[in-house]
Amino acid sequence: MSPSEEVSALMLDLNDDEQRVLLAIAKRLAMGREQYGALDLATDPRDWTKEAYEEALDMSNYLAMALVKRATSREPSLPIHVRATTSVVGCASRTRPIDHSSGCARCPFLGGIGRFLRSMLGVFQSVR
Repeated sequence: MSPSEEVSALMLDLNDDEQRVLLAIAKRLAMGREQYGALDLATDPRDWTKEAYEEALDMSNYLAMALVKRATSREPSLPIHVRATTSVVGCASRTRPIDHSSGCARCPFLGGIGRFLRSMLGVFQSVR
């Protein structure tokens, strides 16, 4: 079965929200194709681990900037709430949702983001 046939078959089993997630990913791939050309993993010289690391750092910056903007805004907005960074999320390494707020031995990245955001939250709340 070709990748195209596999994707088509898989889409039939997914609900609307799951299809929207895959659609968002496909749109990002299409945007990358327009900007960089067709993806060819065999010849692409990029270090994908380094790329992911840099994107994670960018994401941390964007989240921190959004929290600072919200915390220092004089306009009424949704309150910054610790629950936003300690919610129970699904863990790929387990079959049931777990609380990543204190870190997960199997998912240190998710736990690390939660700890980072909570520490930023404390800093930003003191700015108010």
